[in-house]
Amino acid sequence: MTDSIRSDEPPPDLPVVVFANWFHFETGRTVAQSCVESRMLLWCSTGTGRVRVNGQWLILAFDDWLFLPWGREIIYEAALRDPFVIGAIHLIPSHSTEIPVQFEVSHQRDHPLAGSVHRRDRQWKGLEGIVHGTMSGTETLRLLSVYIIESFLTAKPHEPVMRRFAELLRHELALSTRPTQPTLPAMLRRIIEHAKKHQNENLSVGELARLQGCGEATVYRLFQTFLKTTPAFWIASQRIEAAARLLRTTNLSVEKIGKRIGIQDPFQFSRLFKKHQGASPRTYRLSQQKF
Repeated sequence: MTDSIRSDEPPPDLPVVVFANWFHFETGRTVAQSCVESRMLLWCSTGTGRVRVNGQWLILAFDDWLFLPWGREIIYEAALRDPFVIGAIHLIPSHSTEIPVQFEVSHQRDHPLAGSVHRRDRQWKGLEGIVHGTMSGTETLRLLSVYIIESFLTAKPHEPVMRRFAELLRHELALSTRPTQPTLPAMLRRIIEHAKKHQNENLSVGELARLQGCGEATVYRLFQTFLKTTPAFWIASQRIEAAARLLRTTNLSVEKIGKRIGIQDPFQFSRLFKKHQGASPRTYRLSQQKF
């Protein structure tokens, strides 16, 4: 009988998340880092700004994300108005499984971890160099990224968990880089950001148009061209998705959930929910319960 795994072979090096955080930039603030030894998912959760990666300036607005290369020189520059809030997840593509992980990142050449033989880059197909994307239309990547950051910040990092996070993040990034839809224009992203921030209000197309200094026809055209739907239907869908999450994850009453998303009449909420989800709120909640 032949063993499938030789006992004298060294264990494989695997990826691991070593740091994750939110960064709230002050107006006009600039931060420079000379040599960052990690691959990093960087995305703009709100506001605007720009980053210079290895000499290349890149604009970041709401929902934009970048997956950045190993050993990069980077400068962050927040906008003078509405400075960005960014999420950052640093991972090591190849970290020895025989050496305990230190949950920190080498940002400068004189850092103690700089040049560590136990931390190395690895080529991942489709994720070479600087990779651009948007969270719009990739809700799984957004939810995973938020979960990784919050997990890292609220509890002591557990190495097996952080290694699993790294694999999941690589998988979702690879899926998100497939050319499934065009990049959304900046104006449409701003409209989406405003609509999500004011999800519990009855927004009109006219209000969205005035905020962007354009006509209602422009708003309709953007939604039809890039999201294949109308503004009213998209807004309603987002509110119902938020309600569905609350039904799955809380014990709030159906009436309170309706009010959370700005629908005061429980009968109107139930009708709208059933139109989008195919079931009443109560039936949907029962179908999602696990025993």
